[in-house]
Amino acid sequence: MTKDKKDWKAFKSTGLRELALTAPYMHNGVFETIDDVVEFLNKGGGDDKNKSPLLAPLNLTKEEKQALKRFCLSL
Repeated sequence: MTKDKKDWKAFKSTGLRELALTAPYMHNGVFETIDDVVEFLNKGGGDDKNKSPLLAPLNLTKEEKQALKRFCLSL
């Protein structure tokens, strides 16, 4: 912890290995399924005022979301 205000709410995310076995998801366990996570990220990751401007809506198609889920489950 640096105690620098720009680092507030920063955290190291865990790896994706064996993702199918590690529910609930996200740093706070707010999502029960990978589908929920994919949809959250597809919408741009929420509206927290400290969210990185690099996080924007992905606008994935249904097929792309399914492909992303299959990829995540393959890890």
